[in-house]
Amino acid sequence: MGCVKHFASSVTAVELDRVHCKVLEQRGFQVICRDFLSLQPHEMPLADVLYWWPQMSWEQNEQWMIHAMRGYEVLNRSVNVVVGFDSHWAADMVSLPRMMHRFKGHAVKRLFFDEGGTWKDMFRLMRVEFRPGNWGVFHLAQFTIGAGGAARLDQLERRKNTHVSFPGCGNFRNPMSPRDEPPCPMTLNDEIFRG
Repeated sequence: MGCVKHFASSVTAVELDRVHCKVLEQRGFQVICRDFLSLQPHEMPLADVLYWWPQMSWEQNEQWMIHAMRGYEVLNRSVNVVVGFDSHWAADMVSLPRMMHRFKGHAVKRLFFDEGGTWKDMFRLMRVEFRPGNWGVFHLAQFTIGAGGAARLDQLERRKNTHVSFPGCGNFRNPMSPRDEPPCPMTLNDEIFRG
């Protein structure tokens, strides 16, 4: 949020966690302290750009996109959506091509980042987390939804459902994930790439 505010005239956060809501308010952000999926069309932020990078990309990305599409189509507004994907997180890398295809994404920009640290930190992170250091590549996928969107809700609902299964990432597992979460939350069959 802090980075985004330098490039926007105003920033509104939609946040579920009440503690985070208070922190964001203290930092001067407008906050809607609710689950994004509970917002009715008239409650959606009147934004030019929506950005999210969810914790459970295999589930939340598509739910949030469909919810946003529904809301902004009702409002007869076009909105650009930017979704973040972490290249060191297998579920994000499985979700990225599915999202680009299904919702007619028009660009993916790569953001290289290095948050510093020493070589010792790198080995500590490899043992504790899923990433090989405080660096990586963040993919920002861009979509246009709503009234002038490339993907329309009625088109999505006419398509067959894509089959999703869970065994596709081998034994990769994010140590920060809940114990009952599958190693990689989904794999896709080739059907989604045939349109």
